[in-house]
Order: sequence, then C-alpha cells, then structure tokens
Amino acid sequence: MNQKLGKRKRRTGLAPAARSKVPGQSDPRPYFHGGNAGLKVGQYILPPAETGAAQNGSVPSHIRGKDHIYMVRDFVEAAPWAAHHESPIIYQVEPEGNVENDPDVEKPGLSYRCPKAKIVAVHNIPANLLLAAQLELLRR
Repeated sequence: MNQKLGKRKRRTGLAPAARSKVPGQSDPRPYFHGGNAGLKVGQYILPPAETGAAQNGSVPSHIRGKDHIYMVRDFVEAAPWAAHHESPIIYQVEPEGNVENDPDVEKPGLSYRCPKAKIVAVHNIPANLLLAAQLELLRR
C-alpha cells in the first residue's frame, strides 16, 4: 500500500474518488450542452435573450429562462437536447459566471444553468445514442 496515499485517505476519511464530492470543492466532471452543430471551440454558448435563438426542444418558454444556458454533467443526458436539432451535436463547455442548479428540475445535480459557457470541445453523438435520444423524443 502506498503509505502516503493511505495517510491521506485516513486524514480526509474519504477514498480518492469520493474527495471530489466534498462540499466546497469543485466537481472535476465536465459540463455538456446539447445543441445544433455550427459552433467551434473557443466560441460561446449564449442565452436565447442574446442570440434570438428559439427555445431548445419542446420545453415551454415559461419553464426555461431565456437569460441562461443549460448544461448537464452526463454526456448521455445531453443527447436528447441535441436530438431536437437538425444537426445534433454535443458541446463540452466551461461555464462562465454563477453556476446554479436548474430551478425547474426537482432533483439537484441533474441540470445546471449559467449566464454563458465557452466551448472547449465538440463531440459527435454516436449513432446508437442519437437514435435512442430521437426515439425518446417521439415517445414524449
């Protein structure tokens, strides 16, 4: 056993994977935003109030604020949001400004919102995941 790691585990009382969950520490998982292709790394995802873009998907306008962008921490969870678009894509983003839990989602930690986010990577959606997301939309 690595003695140094063992001491650190005893000191914090948490295994290495659990340490990122300590309140007040940042979560190392990336954020993802499902949308329409066309943006590049270095550009920003901006809220509809600034871009004039239509609401994403079938969410009523009184639910989603037009002054924020919405993100998830799970790549798979971003796919249904992208599937609404003609050219679906998933952007990995770094939020800028205050990040907060989406107030319209009952369980904290599923969806987040912030004023804007910088694109750090662009991911194609695997065909099987995109098909599953599109089928999910049809069932709604």
